[in-house]
Order: sequence, then structure tokens, then C-alpha cells
Amino acid sequence: MSVSIETVNQDLARLEADVRHLADDSRRLIKDVGKQARLVQDEAVAAQFIATEETIGNAGSILEAMASLRDIQKEQLRQFFEDQRESFNALKGIRSPIGLLEVGLDHWQRRARHVAAGLNQAVDVVSKESRHRTAAMAQMWQPFLRLVQNDWRK
Repeated sequence: MSVSIETVNQDLARLEADVRHLADDSRRLIKDVGKQARLVQDEAVAAQFIATEETIGNAGSILEAMASLRDIQKEQLRQFFEDQRESFNALKGIRSPIGLLEVGLDHWQRRARHVAAGLNQAVDVVSKESRHRTAAMAQMWQPFLRLVQNDWRK
């Protein structure tokens, strides 16, 4: 087997072409990796923005629920003093022990009705806020879970 300069030159030319193709492929891969890195970076910034927006929305919702509970508490205090006033005014007209018993029963019925209404309102506020929190958390994590699912499928 004889090796001539011409065959060596041809082999070197093929080797040079292969190296150039490999370098071109490497450049494309580096560009693709760079694009993917920028995409991941953009997604991370978007996720931080969405999380901040959700946090602000959640804080507003929690403050709104607290304001509603405060209003319920104020109404309960108003009703308490009104019930006390009505009962004390009714005491003025008592003429018998049965009248005293009736005033006491009326007072406790009013109080029980008002306290039950206040508790029902508070439970409604808390349950509404809990549903909102749960829905917000599920919605906030959905894009991340979809991203993980897509990565696992690949």
C-alpha cells in the first residue's frame, strides 16, 4: 500500500471539512443553549413577576377579609349594647316575677340570634377567603407543574 502526497492531501482536505462541519455544528449548539438559557431566564423573571402580583393580590384579599371580620365585630358590639339597652329599658316596666323572667328570656333570645348571625357571617368570610386562597395557590403552581410535566415527557 503506497501513500502518495495526493491521497494525504485529499485526506487532510476531508479532515479539514469534517472539522469545519463539527465547528459549525458546535456553534449552532452553543447558540441553541444560549437561546434556551435566555428563555429560562425570561421564564424565571416572568414567574417572579407573576408571584409578586399574586402575593400583592393575596395580601389585598386577606386585608379585605380582615376588614370584613372587623365590620362584623363592630356590628356585634353595636348589637350587644343595643340588646343591653333594650333589656334595661324593659326592666323599668316590670310588675311581676314573670315579667322579669320574660325580659330575661327575650334578652337571651336576642343575644343568641345576634351572636349566631355574627358567627355565620364570620364563617362565610373565612370560608370564602379559604376558597380564594386554595384557588390562587393551585392557579399559581399550575404553570410550574406543566413545565415539570413537559420536562419529564422529554
